[in-house]
Amino acid sequence: MYFELEDIGPTKLKLKGYATQGDKVINTVYHHRKEVSFKPFERNDFKTILSIGSSMDSGKTTTAAYLCRGLKKAGNQVAYIKLTGTVYNKDRMLCYDCGADYVSDFSEFGFPSTYLCSVNEILNIYAGLLEDVAAQNPDYLVIEIADGLYQGETHELINYLPFTDVIDHVILSCSDSLAVHTGVEILSPIFGKKLFALGGLFTGSPLLVDEVQKRSKLPVLTLEKLADGDLLSKLLQTKKIKKAV
Repeated sequence: MYFELEDIGPTKLKLKGYATQGDKVINTVYHHRKEVSFKPFERNDFKTILSIGSSMDSGKTTTAAYLCRGLKKAGNQVAYIKLTGTVYNKDRMLCYDCGADYVSDFSEFGFPSTYLCSVNEILNIYAGLLEDVAAQNPDYLVIEIADGLYQGETHELINYLPFTDVIDHVILSCSDSLAVHTGVEILSPIFGKKLFALGGLFTGSPLLVDEVQKRSKLPVLTLEKLADGDLLSKLLQTKKIKKAV
């Protein structure tokens, strides 16, 4: 029998109850890991690169993955974490497939999603993930935060100095040329010269790339350029990022 999609409609869920152990509701959050407190302005030996997008589906995960590939080709040890969002194992596995030596996300501490988490909760997740990353002794840590610049948790994080201070460099992914303009206007007062490049979905269109290059001084990195270890090394070294060893 054939059904039109509008006849089927969206899946509807109904809460029937909670899973319990004894008289306590079972919760995965910090079930097998201890919470770690974020220490403001504490620096690490590795450099951090934030992959952020103007909106959902702007290409920030793909940008992060190919950034991992380029960094790895340049001879670096590379780690990747997804700090906010909803669990989707494909994201971190894409980064692993692209060459990251270590990948992790917020689910390591039992969070199925960071939606509606406070800044303090997210920063404590970040602190826990940093401890794991530090044990791997990478040269670079690529950090992805979900959704777009106007999304609640993302907006709060990028406007919270103790977080932005520990970010060394930022790459912005956008879906179109107008989003680039808006994104740069939002991020430049926050990150200044830390915003070092543009990437994302728009780089798949030569016309959009041309539009952006005429109006922005920031380098536009297609996937091929992100994966070019030599080119990436030159860009990063001009920004005084730690040289590969």
